[in-house]
Amino acid sequence: MSSSYHQLGIVADRRNDLPAAEGWYRKSLEIKEALGDQPGMASTYHQLGIVAHHRNDLAAAEGWYRKSMEIRQALGSSRFDGHELWPTRFAR
Repeated sequence: MSSSYHQLGIVADRRNDLPAAEGWYRKSLEIKEALGDQPGMASTYHQLGIVAHHRNDLAAAEGWYRKSMEIRQALGSSRFDGHELWPTRFAR
């Protein structure tokens, strides 16, 4: 269920419906946190950072990105390469 919520967040973000995107991501995050799904939490924190970034709330974006980065570093994720701190590929 958390994956579906996460994907609905991505769709809402692409439609520029940022309140809906944040709501879907938070629903996804609630489940991931309850399950202790660290990789999933990192992914959703990252997406919440993108939403904040799109709102031009850079302080909040940085906070979400750093939470994601901390988990990925703790897990030894090889997918983290530093580009995620400020995802300019999603700039609008």
